[in-house]
Amino acid sequence: EECRFGIGWDIHRLVEGRKLYLGGIRIPCRKGCLGHSDGDVLLHAVTDAVLGVLAEGDIGDWFSDRDPKNKGIRSDKILKTVMKRAGEKGWQLGHVDSVLILEYPKLGPYKAKIAKESLPIWQRSRRLYLKLLLVSCSLGRHVTAYLPLRSSPACHCGFYPI
Repeated sequence: EECRFGIGWDIHRLVEGRKLYLGGIRIPCRKGCLGHSDGDVLLHAVTDAVLGVLAEGDIGDWFSDRDPKNKGIRSDKILKTVMKRAGEKGWQLGHVDSVLILEYPKLGPYKAKIAKESLPIWQRSRRLYLKLLLVSCSLGRHVTAYLPLRSSPACHCGFYPI
C-alpha cells in the first residue's frame, strides 16, 4: 500500500478594504488578505498539501492569478475542486494538521466554527486539527521576524490521506 504525505504553506499581506477569510469563515476585521482569490491562507495551505499528495503541482498551477476567471474566487471552491480530484484518484482525507500564524485578530472564538463549517470540504471525515499561534509584537523580533511581511497571516499544513 502506497503512503503519501503533503505539506502546504501560504502567506498573504493584510490590507485595508478586503474581507478576511480564514478556513472558509469570514472573520470580522478591518483588514483582509490581499490576493487574487479571497486570500484564505488556511485553505490555500491545505489545498497545496492535498496537491502535494497528488503530485499534481500547486495551487498556482490549478488556479492561476493570470486567469481572470479566478479573480475573487472563494478558497473553499478551490479546495473542493482539489478534493474532488483526490477522490477521483482514490484518496480521501486521513488527517489534516495545520498551524495558523498571525498577529491579529485573535481567533480563539472562531476556532471551533472554522473546524465545524469546513467539514463539508473534508468529505465524510472529521479529522481537521487547527492550532493557532498568535504572534505578538511584544514577543520581540525573533518571533515577528518569522513573518516576512509584518501582520501577515501565514499557515503551515500537513495532509495525510487514506
